[in-house]
Amino acid sequence: MSAWVFLIPPVLVVTWGVLTYNTMVRLRQMVDESWSGIDTELKRRYDLIPNLVDVVKGYAAHESSTFEAVVRARDRAAASGGTPARRRRAARMDCFRGRNGTSALGLTTRGQRIWPFSSFTSWNRTGWA
Repeated sequence: MSAWVFLIPPVLVVTWGVLTYNTMVRLRQMVDESWSGIDTELKRRYDLIPNLVDVVKGYAAHESSTFEAVVRARDRAAASGGTPARRRRAARMDCFRGRNGTSALGLTTRGQRIWPFSSFTSWNRTGWA
């Protein structure tokens, strides 16, 4: 009986040491895996930056052409004479009416969104989500 009393505490200490070591190794692996996931996500976002720049450039070009169309329509309406209400109505109609019924502003094209807007929203869904 006395031999068991001397053997049990060292066995418990060794068992506790092994379990603690295994727990620490498992936690270290989880931390390494988490940092690896963060690195992967940062690299993926870094690789998407050129796509964002291209989308913004395309959308800026679209906005520029839209602004120019509005200014031209406003200038034509102002130069056409008539009452202010007629000039406003003519400017509104010229802005939204293009050739063959398509939109001069590019707001819609037969029910579809303009390409810069749709590419930006699709990129936004896949890029930063």
